[in-house]
Amino acid sequence: MHYSSLFLSGFLWAGMSYAACDETAGRQFFSHEKKIQVLENKLSQAKLDLNCHISILLTLSELYRANNTLGSARERVELAVKLARQPQATAHLLSEALTQAGNTRLYTGNYAKALVLYSEALTQTQEATDTVKILINIAQLWTDAFLKELSPSKQQSLCASCTKQDIYHHALTALQQALKTSQSSVNQQPENLLHLAQIAYQLNQTQSAIELLKKIIAAKENTIYSSHAYALLGQIYFDSKHYQEAVQLLNQAVFYAQQAQAVELLFHWQHRLGKVYKVQNEPSKAITAYQNAIDFLKKIRPQLLTVNDYTETKKSLHEKEDVQVYLEFIALLLDEAKAKSDTVLQQDYLHKALTILEGFKTIELQTYYRDDCIAGIATNNTDSEACNGE
Repeated sequence: MHYSSLFLSGFLWAGMSYAACDETAGRQFFSHEKKIQVLENKLSQAKLDLNCHISILLTLSELYRANNTLGSARERVELAVKLARQPQATAHLLSEALTQAGNTRLYTGNYAKALVLYSEALTQTQEATDTVKILINIAQLWTDAFLKELSPSKQQSLCASCTKQDIYHHALTALQQALKTSQSSVNQQPENLLHLAQIAYQLNQTQSAIELLKKIIAAKENTIYSSHAYALLGQIYFDSKHYQEAVQLLNQAVFYAQQAQAVELLFHWQHRLGKVYKVQNEPSKAITAYQNAIDFLKKIRPQLLTVNDYTETKKSLHEKEDVQVYLEFIALLLDEAKAKSDTVLQQDYLHKALTILEGFKTIELQTYYRDDCIAGIATNNTDSEACNGE
């Protein structure tokens, strides 16, 4: 198993827009499309204060990115950077715009340009909290470059004459710099610690990751971050084959996710529990966990079809976790059917596997078309009124 950053916006910091400029701020029931419509109308209807104009452009860029429209996201952030270079704009907004432009380039795999933008953002920021977040983004960039198989041209543009080991050294150096900067109390926010732990884990700096995660757990400041911390600790113990401890930690992750009513996290953690139970040869517990994972997945499918997490966009269909959970569950059920001598039990497991397979076919179509209704029509399983927006 490999730990992913899940739904925390790819763990890339993009700053905060001015809420006073954003009429959609705090309106959690607005869809991305509705927020985009409101903000685009505001840009076109009035002459705005320069800093408000920049802030709205940055919010729009992030909304377009989350809505899987990277072309529009890049257009808005590049205009924001251009405006933020004017003398009347604040240095903070220029730093924020450059950081978000770097994120957009990283989403599209342009590591060299992202690094240039992050580096310039560092020269503009005047806030210690912003500095550490940008350093974390730089560490993530080098880590991603190390973990992924970059084309020779991309690798050379990022780091001329660099070997894979050189890129790892850059990633480790960037992590150490971010860790050092984060040591002051003002930079000990749980999101910083969690992102640093994630990077440390990816770079096999396990002890550093454990220490950071224990800080988050001890602070008890936020149930979401506590849930993530327990889950990553569980992953570390799973990797070292301490399966009982992994189960205990993942159950703690589930507990905090339930406290936060974070259905998306419950899907991921139940999936991981299923994997651990399978390795422990506890099929009944594994089946329960996999079924729980699929039940939670069904609740979050619509948002997964619109989320454009940069860690997921390059994955093939069968590498995506929402597909893997079905394939693994089907394989588990078929294995159990083969292991049973009782014909009735065999048929029960086979019937369950066929039921899960039908659900998997729908998932494949939804993922391909990125639309619930098209998939439903193809499988003769759709609510026509819901699809017509009635």
